[in-house]
Amino acid sequence: MHATLRDREPPLRMSDEGRFVFAVVVATILLIGMVGLMGLLMVVNTSRRQRYRADLAEAELQRTRAVQLAEREGVEQTLAEVGRELHDNVGQLLTVVQMGLRNMEAERRDDPAATGTMEALEQSIEEVRRLGRSLNQELWQERSIVEALRLEGDRIGRLGRVNVTMHEDGHAAEPNADTKIILFRTVQEVLNNALRHSGATAIGITAWGDPLSIRVTDNGKGFDRGTTKNGGGLLNIINRCELIGYHATLDAQPGKGCSWTLTPHARDKAPDRVGG
Repeated sequence: MHATLRDREPPLRMSDEGRFVFAVVVATILLIGMVGLMGLLMVVNTSRRQRYRADLAEAELQRTRAVQLAEREGVEQTLAEVGRELHDNVGQLLTVVQMGLRNMEAERRDDPAATGTMEALEQSIEEVRRLGRSLNQELWQERSIVEALRLEGDRIGRLGRVNVTMHEDGHAAEPNADTKIILFRTVQEVLNNALRHSGATAIGITAWGDPLSIRVTDNGKGFDRGTTKNGGGLLNIINRCELIGYHATLDAQPGKGCSWTLTPHARDKAPDRVGG
């Protein structure tokens, strides 16, 4: 009788206290899981931020090194120019002055020969002054990029090998100091390549836009991009432009000269691969 009654008793149910404890345990586990997940996300985010900052620091370091290299190369080129100018131009003019003065010590100042000597002396003085301006780095930094390129074209033109013209199409915005010096050195590299390899008789430099864009075109022999490897000079132009967020495009065809166009990357999209 008793056994039968026990068999008919309903199964034991969890008490209210047990259900409360179970709920607390489940909630605690969920809370710990959420805290752990948040901690993991924070660690991952922190790691990404650190990598991003490291990449920015590395890019800034490369940019700084490029600027320093460009400045050093600019000084070296200026010193090389001073040596050539002193030897070829100023030296010869002063020699003419010296010979003329020796032969005209007793002559009057209004003598035609004396006049020619004085003109040579004035040219010498002007050459010395021009070289002094070239050596003054502070004056160079105060020049606009358009003025600096125009003076560089004038310098090359005085060599008598090629005619260089500088044209400003509308308003050409002035870039910041670092961008200016790298752009200037890049254009110098383009000009040097044209002088060494193209056989050009005319080179045109055009500057326009805000931000600034530059194009350098020559009438040289050109070359076939498909059969010519990118040499150190071409890669140097491309890499320098990448450092300042510029796109370097080369258009070259056999018998039709070469044209380099330096344009800033679009602000609303990531930089593309620089090339041609």
